[in-house]
Amino acid sequence: MDFSIGTSSGSSLIENSGSEEDLQALTKRRRTISDPESARRSRLRKKKHLEDLMYQIGLVMVFQNGSDPTEPYESLNW
Repeated sequence: MDFSIGTSSGSSLIENSGSEEDLQALTKRRRTISDPESARRSRLRKKKHLEDLMYQIGLVMVFQNGSDPTEPYESLNW
C-alpha cells in the first residue's frame, strides 16, 4: 500500500492511495474465515464445560446419596 504524507495547517495527514474497498474486502474475507473457526472453538469449550459440570454433579450425587459411582446420572430424570 502506498502512503503519502501531507501537511495541513501544521498537522500531518496520511492519505491512503490504496483502495479502501480492497481493505474492506480483505477484512471481510478474513472475518468470513475466522468467524466459523471461532464459533467452532466456542462450541467445543461449551461442550467441555457442560461435560465437566455433569461430572461434578455425578460426584456430588455419589457423595451425598451413596449411589453407585459408575452410574451417577441415573437419578437425574432428564
